[in-house]
Amino acid sequence: MQRVPIFNHLPHAELVQIENLVRHQHFQTGEPLYLADSPAGALYIIHAGSVAVVRGSANGREQLVRQLTPGDFDGDRDLFQDATHQASAVAESPVTACVLYKSDFQRLLEQEPAISLAVIATQARRIDELEAQTTLVTTASVETRLAQWLLKQPADNGTVTLPMKKKALAAYLGTTPETLSRKLRELSDAQLIEAVRPSVIKILDAAGLRAV
Repeated sequence: MQRVPIFNHLPHAELVQIENLVRHQHFQTGEPLYLADSPAGALYIIHAGSVAVVRGSANGREQLVRQLTPGDFDGDRDLFQDATHQASAVAESPVTACVLYKSDFQRLLEQEPAISLAVIATQARRIDELEAQTTLVTTASVETRLAQWLLKQPADNGTVTLPMKKKALAAYLGTTPETLSRKLRELSDAQLIEAVRPSVIKILDAAGLRAV
């Protein structure tokens, strides 16, 4: 659940209560997790397998909107609103998903005001982060966006573990995965960072990153 932005700042006790509501569901290849125009009322976190999110086009063909793989999620906003799915999600292989239903989640919020306040605080923090991200994407270079993002991440003795896949990080920073990989190499060549592992980066020169 900590992968989902609306939950990743919640205290451990509140997070456990939410995790207790999660149901593990299995889908066979070709089976839909949900269909376009159906009520949207759940958060899906992919544990195993691959899911294609597709939308019908004017020529009658399905258009791939995005692909969900283990660790990806879909539907976090649907926990707070009444809406319908704008696309369909179909299992491309046998899929195991952790599903949190809106009805269960909202019942918990009614019963536990402390969790409601924590979720509201997290949402407010997300709004601030989105505003800062929008400003950064529209005014700074990819190098600057990446450097500032790295400096803001929790670090253990200067070591940062990426909280998302590089594809998702590239989208967050408003660039492509190829450009992100190239910029990481450039920062490494400049001895500002060191790639310890694909998902682990050590900051060697924080002052240098701030100057990028």
